[in-house]
Amino acid sequence: MWQGGSFNAAKNGPSRPVSAYSFNATVSWRFARWWGKPAIGLQADAISGGDTRKSQTSSWGNFLSPFVPSAYYLDMSTYIGNSNLIDVGPLATIATSRNTSLLLKVPVIWRNSTNDAIYANPTAAYNFRPQGGYTATMPQASFTWRATRHVTFSLDGEYIFASRAMIKAGASSGAYVQSNLELTF
Repeated sequence: MWQGGSFNAAKNGPSRPVSAYSFNATVSWRFARWWGKPAIGLQADAISGGDTRKSQTSSWGNFLSPFVPSAYYLDMSTYIGNSNLIDVGPLATIATSRNTSLLLKVPVIWRNSTNDAIYANPTAAYNFRPQGGYTATMPQASFTWRATRHVTFSLDGEYIFASRAMIKAGASSGAYVQSNLELTF
């Protein structure tokens, strides 16, 4: 995806051109004849960041998702938002029964531009400005049970291993667990 146009700062601030991008890819191979039809693959993303050294004079380069189709596409906790990052990591899925599945993945994250911050989700009031590029490693698991056509339960978990630089900038490592009950009619 590419974003263009112009960014107009609040209160009649300067107008700047926008040139930002997001590249997202998942490649996997499914073993359809094996029990559980497991799949193994790789997820990679590159999402542009800005340059705070030239923030008033350069084009706006930080990609901003107008909407997030999955609140936790990359980070279940939304501690690290989908801006200014590069990630790559393995993923695996298995259908543990006819109506259950398990997804495992381990994204390793770096800053796309070391001249810009790591941003949380778009509504958070904080960002981190660490030294260096490496940001975090986040092993994740998601178990889904489709009890009926109308009822789905999921249990998701992740642990964020924040880099030393992120911790020095105010972030912390930690666990996140979430359960969802979805009723569809």
